[in-house]
Amino acid sequence: MKYTEVTPYGVTLTKSDLVPEPENSVIEVCIIDSGIAGEHNEFSKTTLDGTHSSYAGFWYNDGVGHGTAVAGVISANKNEQGIVGVVQNGAVDLFIQKLSLSSDGANREIRRSDLIQSIEICASRGVNIINLSMADHLYSNALRGVIDRVTSKGILIIAAAGNNGSTRKPGIDSPRYPAAYRSVMSVGAVDQNKLQMGFSPVNPSLEITAPGGQILSAIDSNYKKINDFYYQTNDGVFKQANSSRITKVNIGKSPMPYEVRLTPECFQSLSSDTLSTNFVSGLSMPVEDVAKLDAATKACIESGGNALVTYFSIPEFPFTEDISFGYPYRTEFPTISVAGKLAKEMDREGKSYILTNQYEYKYHTGTSFSAPYVTGIAAKIWSHFPQCNSEQIRSVLTFTAEDLGEHGRDDEFGYGLINAKSAYDYIRDNGCDIPESVCPKAWYDNYAYNKGDLVTFEGQTYMANFWSKNTPPTTSSGQYDAWKLVGDCSK
Repeated sequence: MKYTEVTPYGVTLTKSDLVPEPENSVIEVCIIDSGIAGEHNEFSKTTLDGTHSSYAGFWYNDGVGHGTAVAGVISANKNEQGIVGVVQNGAVDLFIQKLSLSSDGANREIRRSDLIQSIEICASRGVNIINLSMADHLYSNALRGVIDRVTSKGILIIAAAGNNGSTRKPGIDSPRYPAAYRSVMSVGAVDQNKLQMGFSPVNPSLEITAPGGQILSAIDSNYKKINDFYYQTNDGVFKQANSSRITKVNIGKSPMPYEVRLTPECFQSLSSDTLSTNFVSGLSMPVEDVAKLDAATKACIESGGNALVTYFSIPEFPFTEDISFGYPYRTEFPTISVAGKLAKEMDREGKSYILTNQYEYKYHTGTSFSAPYVTGIAAKIWSHFPQCNSEQIRSVLTFTAEDLGEHGRDDEFGYGLINAKSAYDYIRDNGCDIPESVCPKAWYDNYAYNKGDLVTFEGQTYMANFWSKNTPPTTSSGQYDAWKLVGDCSK
């Protein structure tokens, strides 16, 4: 899908396009996701960096496409093609932490320990904002502790509220984490008519909303799954392989070539132990096969080949003859896995043509793509006013949001639809602080509160006197009770 440059409706609906572009890169955003297509033309002006993960592989490889789409919402460059993001001139730096492999390999699910480690890495890097376009129904004291500590040091964390919304009455959709932690800015979704998306949850932890339906953004253009694979047989005939017989392996910076040159040294069979790693998340590839692949890659390059072909041909597992499988292996060299029978049919001194889907943009839906609108706007506003701290930026964004639904904060829209222009104008004219009468987040009955936490309950603001959980403020508000009444809320 090639375009002349398009401005997605989310950019105009949030009035991001009415805020001047930052002159310098003073804000860095950490995106913890599936990686990024680092060579995509939409990021040519953006400073990208990241760290490799032994669990998920190279940060500049995004076989899933989710992380690339999130990054596109934040910072797709204005370049007369494709789309534009919230920040259009590349003046916000992106730091990438990858947490999942491609859909062809193992490790499809995010492990909480890896998420905690990624947050720690981003914090030690000194980033300003962390975007978490992910959601889990399980509460974690360990994760909350890390997030509370990181945000207390001045980092703003913005997360997707989840896609578990229901059509039932407001207030009963279960919270999703990390968005529901009090120190995280929870983002719900609206459509282009400012109506709540049906999947967007309704609960007291929701803080703000942003566009989340049919969001046009970038996808991975170099590392996507192979759609069409033509190969030369031993008889010199070109045939098209069935898609179940080919799988792209997680590669690094080198894009898969369209015309593959093969030599006998470019073929390598793998063991049943490696096959088992495809079915058990978290297993590492056996060192014996890693050594085989490293040696085969070197031999293939030296013999004039430009891609490695791997395969399983295991007698005790006859299905390996007809179906290809991924495995947790990361290499800077283009690599594909084919079914055992296909490997035997291929001319080992012939050509194999790989034709990939060249669409570089597509539509995405979910609060995963609402969160980066808030992240991009926060980064853009903060770039203009670096004297503000993270809590002030967060407060201004909620204070200047366009009120939707019931007057004031509600469980369906939070404080409303984020408005970049209003936030920019407010700080320009009034400074970083907002009136003290703005309501804090609503009290939630399944959340643990610590001394000093502020909540809103039935139109009043309360402060926690000590740790409590499942203790409504109105039933225990006094000098020696869990809560102290602070006053009325004006919004």
